[in-house]
Amino acid sequence: MKIAFLYLSQPYECYHIASVASALAQHPDVEVVEYYLFDDVPEHLRIIREALNAPALPAKKLKADWKAAFLRSFKNINDYRLAVLSQYIEEFEQFDALLSTEFVTGLLKDRGLVSPKLIWMAHGAGDRYIKREYLVSKFDLVALSGPKLERYYLEQGLVEAGNIRVVGYPKFDVFEAVRQKSYAPFPNGHPFILYNPHYKRGLSSYEKYVRTVVAGIKQQSRYNLIVAPHIEMFDKKMGLRKHFLKRLESPQVLADTGSPRMLDMTYTAHAAVYLGDISSQVYEFLLFPRPCVFLNAAKVAWRDNPAFRHWAAGEVVDRPEDVLPAIARAQERHVEYKPAQETLFRETFGDLPPFGASERAAAAIVNYMSCAAHV
Repeated sequence: MKIAFLYLSQPYECYHIASVASALAQHPDVEVVEYYLFDDVPEHLRIIREALNAPALPAKKLKADWKAAFLRSFKNINDYRLAVLSQYIEEFEQFDALLSTEFVTGLLKDRGLVSPKLIWMAHGAGDRYIKREYLVSKFDLVALSGPKLERYYLEQGLVEAGNIRVVGYPKFDVFEAVRQKSYAPFPNGHPFILYNPHYKRGLSSYEKYVRTVVAGIKQQSRYNLIVAPHIEMFDKKMGLRKHFLKRLESPQVLADTGSPRMLDMTYTAHAAVYLGDISSQVYEFLLFPRPCVFLNAAKVAWRDNPAFRHWAAGEVVDRPEDVLPAIARAQERHVEYKPAQETLFRETFGDLPPFGASERAAAAIVNYMSCAAHV
């Protein structure tokens, strides 16, 4: 059985599925080949395999012809991905299955792909859904992290129940490996707050809050601060944003603009307090319940809005001047929010053990492919 893993996004995607590729490669008679689109992906695959003590797998760069490169110049990332993938359809026919986290892969059969099964694995565990999610119906097998997503796709009529496997969250297997390593970024030894603003314009708290948060931390002595935005925040205005953030650093403040620690859950594993807005990383932080504070920069009506369900996990702040008082009382108020955090985590990931999802996903894929071969 030959299975191709397609890494079509920035390196954060690796932390969701590379451990599954490694688990599959351990199965007898399964061959895994990894294809990647961005040049920095192999280094992150190496980091993950080193953390998991797993061997490297065969990997191949997906190269764009001039037509695909032209699409990328217009920042049309999904059309670019599809154009590149379409160049490899003949090569992909040698595989029994293609696995991807990107919905656009579902269009390959419309472009002439015939034999391989298409497998989609969800990445991220947030409460918002995206425009291209209807393409999930194009996949033969859908592997999900828990009941929240399963319920949503069934209610929307996008996937049949027989095509879903709930396997858990493979990224937690990387989290466990990282958590066991010591991490002490500040000489003063104080606990740190993780400030994790999203890149989504109109909902991100970054522009409105970052100066206030940094200035407030510098005026107190209880916490340090790591500012680690969603990695896609640096896709545009990269140089300016990196330069600005680095200027904010001090003995109490660290700004991360692109290290592997932004992606491998070092920060969510070791932070004492989570400060953010709409990033799904909060669910990774809640693996071990701790205080959270959320920043409502756009002053949205968030109560009873399912896209902001995670804001039940902590105090929600509507004004920059209120953020430091909220942080100061976060530890004391955590007892109020811990039951909601546990409920949110269970709704999102179910009752499966948090670790071992990579092996469960691999077993589900092997079982599905074996059954499909006999149909």
